[in-house]
Amino acid sequence: MSTPTPALAPAAPAPARPVLEHLNSAATHATAPSDVPSVFETLASEELRDLVQPAFRYVLAFFAQRYPRYLLRLINSHEEVYAGFLAAIEAFHLHAYNSTFTDHFYGLEFKSLTPHPLPPSKLAPHAIPTTTRPSRRQKISALAFIVGIPYIRSKAQDLYERLGTIDPDTDTDNSFRITPTHRLTRLFARVFRKCYPWINLAYELGTVTYDIGFAFGKGWGWRWWMRLIGIEVVRVSADGQGRPGILSKSTNPILRQLNALLTRLPTLHPLASTLLLLKFLQWWYSPASPRLTARKAAEERARVVVPPPRIVLPAKRGQTGLNPERADVPDADAADDDDDASDSEESIIPGTPDDVPYGTCPICLSAWANPTITPTGYTGCYLCLYRCVERDGKCPVTGGTMRVDELRKVAG
Repeated sequence: MSTPTPALAPAAPAPARPVLEHLNSAATHATAPSDVPSVFETLASEELRDLVQPAFRYVLAFFAQRYPRYLLRLINSHEEVYAGFLAAIEAFHLHAYNSTFTDHFYGLEFKSLTPHPLPPSKLAPHAIPTTTRPSRRQKISALAFIVGIPYIRSKAQDLYERLGTIDPDTDTDNSFRITPTHRLTRLFARVFRKCYPWINLAYELGTVTYDIGFAFGKGWGWRWWMRLIGIEVVRVSADGQGRPGILSKSTNPILRQLNALLTRLPTLHPLASTLLLLKFLQWWYSPASPRLTARKAAEERARVVVPPPRIVLPAKRGQTGLNPERADVPDADAADDDDDASDSEESIIPGTPDDVPYGTCPICLSAWANPTITPTGYTGCYLCLYRCVERDGKCPVTGGTMRVDELRKVAG
């Protein structure tokens, strides 16, 4: 008789996967362990973290303009306010998920390099007495580096920019007595201005070196301070995916229902939604955004094509044919007591500059001497044009109204 096959128990539902974890498998090295993230994942997490501070400062400045009485001091101490905000967010995620909030967004977490024993209160008969989860000391150290390094770098950059506009070797008040403290302050400012660019360059080169080493699997770790405190970045493990959060441990039924909702709908997590919004805004305001493309197309369609200016033709009675003596000395008719119109007409000799060759003054019919151009577009000798315009107040070729200060000498 055949023994009946026992019915298989229904498979347990797969634990909720972190947001955007599907990106992890696409960039994994073929030779790397399955829990080691690729350099693309870590770089994406760091780039996302760099977007938070500008967005935080913009929001703070936006509300400070509307409520300056309450928020002006906060915007003046933006670095300290952001450091406190970041410390609160990172402390929560390190305690709940063993990860920063951007690393958790990409399905990454911290892992201790050396297993350590579990606290006695967490031991169970079926549990392993050691764990690779970061200890409390490692979490506090990681929080100090995560918050402290950006804060110190931002304050150092701000100090360098402020010292760049001040000469520490000069004093605005000559009667100011130089004390030893003031002398040390000036010495520090001088040394800091010279050393800070090199220190910043060395830090950036070290960061790039660690990135390259991490990309080629040299075992250096993602950042130097991680190796210092004994942790590394890995992908979220299976037990980490199903690990209950802080809200699920609460006895409050409302908090437990909230945790269940966030577990079923991970994209509704406030921080995850904020990070997705930041990535969308980064793409939307990038040069490749369709918003800018549509705007450029609309500007091209709405652009008014301005026709070229109309060429001012010579007057029927121009100054062409004047000899130098005629241009230099006003004629006798212009000195009479007749009206201005008759004087101007008597000082104009019929002619046209069309038959004047290039390089010839249309007034004296000689080669240009100190060539000068008129607003109407004709060129002649500076002395000829100056005397005619000063005498008649008109262009000697077109007859249009003109002033002496509108003449422009041609260089070369």
